[in-house]
Amino acid sequence: KLGDLGHAILHYERALRLDPRDTDTRANLDLARTLIADDITPLPGFWLLRFIAWWTQLLPRGALLPLVAVAYLGMMSAIVIRVLNRRRPGVERWGGRIAVGLAAVSFILAINLLVVELGAGRSTQAIILADEVSVQSAPSEDTSLQLFSIHEGTKVRVDQRSGDWAEVVLADGKVGWVKAEVFEVF
Repeated sequence: KLGDLGHAILHYERALRLDPRDTDTRANLDLARTLIADDITPLPGFWLLRFIAWWTQLLPRGALLPLVAVAYLGMMSAIVIRVLNRRRPGVERWGGRIAVGLAAVSFILAINLLVVELGAGRSTQAIILADEVSVQSAPSEDTSLQLFSIHEGTKVRVDQRSGDWAEVVLADGKVGWVKAEVFEVF
């Protein structure tokens, strides 16, 4: 409403990082994205990376913590049952199988929780806040090095920095350098 599209998209993206399932925020972000001047068609991602991203976002942190704890406690209980019932082969066998199954579940959920907590594999994302930005082929003010322009609200991935400059990658694979002051990381 205030006409500050870049900051609106930035804050919607930050809100989605906190609560990825918030449908109102997602709807508002989608609406704000329709106002962006740049029409960027994202490249399709590698299926394995898409699956990993889907898996890590499947359960929120608040659900992962108790699930890891319950799976771990169940595994430990199954180990205790197996150890205490050595004279009863059926109970010992089933206790071992349950312990192995719950160990696998605990491991998978713990790795998922670790990825969510540490943000492993998450790239640095930013939103362009300036009205129009010239993207250069190298970190320089030389206008002959201009590749293309991007506009306020465009989402970029920040790959590396060199002084006041940052190399950015667009969703369609275009790469170039912009001044670090024209975007804000979320």
